[in-house]
Amino acid sequence: MYTPERLDRDGASSRASRRRRRRTPARQTWAAVGLAAVSTLLPGSGHIWAGRRRSGIAILAFFLLLAGGGVLLATVVDPTQLLVYAVDTNVLTAVMVTAVLLAIGWSAVIVSAYHLRRPGQSSVLHGLLAALVVGVLSFAVSTPPIYAARQAYVGRDVISNVFNDDDKQPRKSKEGKDPWADKPRLNVLLLGGDGGRNRTGVRTDTMIVASIDTRTGDTVMFSLPRNMLNAPMPDRMKDEFPSGYTDMLNAVYVYGTDNPNKFKKGSNPGAQATQEVISEILGLKIDYYALVNLKAFEEIIDAIGGITVYVEKDLPIGPEGAYVGYVRKGKRHLNGKKALWYARSRAADDDYHRMQRQRCVMAAIAKQADPATVMRSFQKIAATTKKNVKTDIPNDDLPALLQLGKKAKSAEISSLPLIPPLVDTGNPDYPQIKAEVQETIRKAEKRSEKKRAKKPSDDKGKAKKPKTSKTGKPGKPNSVEAACGLD
Repeated sequence: MYTPERLDRDGASSRASRRRRRRTPARQTWAAVGLAAVSTLLPGSGHIWAGRRRSGIAILAFFLLLAGGGVLLATVVDPTQLLVYAVDTNVLTAVMVTAVLLAIGWSAVIVSAYHLRRPGQSSVLHGLLAALVVGVLSFAVSTPPIYAARQAYVGRDVISNVFNDDDKQPRKSKEGKDPWADKPRLNVLLLGGDGGRNRTGVRTDTMIVASIDTRTGDTVMFSLPRNMLNAPMPDRMKDEFPSGYTDMLNAVYVYGTDNPNKFKKGSNPGAQATQEVISEILGLKIDYYALVNLKAFEEIIDAIGGITVYVEKDLPIGPEGAYVGYVRKGKRHLNGKKALWYARSRAADDDYHRMQRQRCVMAAIAKQADPATVMRSFQKIAATTKKNVKTDIPNDDLPALLQLGKKAKSAEISSLPLIPPLVDTGNPDYPQIKAEVQETIRKAEKRSEKKRAKKPSDDKGKAKKPKTSKTGKPGKPNSVEAACGLD
């Protein structure tokens, strides 16, 4: 006998049976695709929807924690500190592994959510379309972390190839809050080489020593002309060169390269020879060198979006007699090609004016290359660096150097070009050069001491006097910001 309760149960069973019949394999397939889609937007939500609450909540919590950490890192951590992390090989290795695991894990969550509701039987067409959609979703979520892993790999590769990690060049910084506490000044030799496919050897036409106050970032740049003669040699080589080096200064690099048995301290005999000779000229201990193929300036400047400098006169672009344009006078924003001609042109003046412009290019890069731009163009800059830069900077010193670079962006940059009338490049008075260098550093340190002693409130309400000078006095210390229109 059918009771009312029995009839109700039978009715409910019949309705459930009809709903199951309406859930065709096709509908079940696309319901499973829907779970994969929500798992793409919010990992774990598909599992929760399908009734797998415990695993779904665990997945969701993990991804929310990971996303929150990323947002916190991007919004709270200083961009310079991010660059510090970007030059730590251990951090880069961790980023590579984490990014790859994230790509695999997120894709697995999407596929797993799909299989929770995937019907046992469906048409070939629906199965292929569903597989295509799930594949596209998996590819979409895995692309960003794989890109991040690629960036980390490129950065690690550059650091491993460009910056040494052997014992030949011990680190100058130390661990702790103030990595330069034991080193008040850092002297870096910046070399611009003209090596290329059509040239034999490398001649360093650009030779600048940047002497940096590690407490303030204030920097004095000493520019040495390529045609300086009779350069003093290290004591161990004075028997061979009793009256100084017999060629122009820019040929010392070639001499070191041709005589590697005499310069065994580092992996680059040419750079070591140049460091030792310039150290004798200036009376300064050179801590590091960095050699850049001048052609690389073009790519680096393009990567950071160009530089802005004051161009004192029209400068022709192209070989003499076949000019294809000009870098026009005035305050100009230059792309890589124009900046390279601005730095290298001698058609409108001479070597000494070119030296000034090269200092302007270096100062502009230091002042205008903000960390965010460097991060955006990191892969391109890294590829250029790997091909065109040689240095003996230990990779352990890179984090401390980046922190010092942040100080330099707001610091005073001055220069002392060792050119006429201060120096007779054909017959230089080297004791006088050493005395001028020491006096210039003494004055720079005195200004730095006043700056450190000055309270920030002292400048409130005071209008700064605008800098109007566009050219420094030849052979005298001058402000690079004023001479190059960087103020």
